[in-house]
Amino acid sequence: MRIELFCEITGMKEGTVGYNIIQVLKNPEFADLKSYELAEKVAELYGQETTAASVVWHINYFRVKKATAIAENNLELANAYTVVERSFLKNKECN
Repeated sequence: MRIELFCEITGMKEGTVGYNIIQVLKNPEFADLKSYELAEKVAELYGQETTAASVVWHINYFRVKKATAIAENNLELANAYTVVERSFLKNKECN
């Protein structure tokens, strides 16, 4: 999805910490990283400090927004809110 369209649909601003967290969460290369490792990856790639709790919050927020979009049959919005499934969430391990 184009960055401009993603920002328009989600209301996120390019370059913000939240936006950069989502870019990391959408990257399948990082699917097996734990939440604290994802926070470190955001710092490494974008030079922005964040926390594991913030990463988990964004995952949960996007899950809720995606479910709402699916319920409303809005597939474009559901696609915008899709992130790569995280193994640590499947196992309910959030450290």
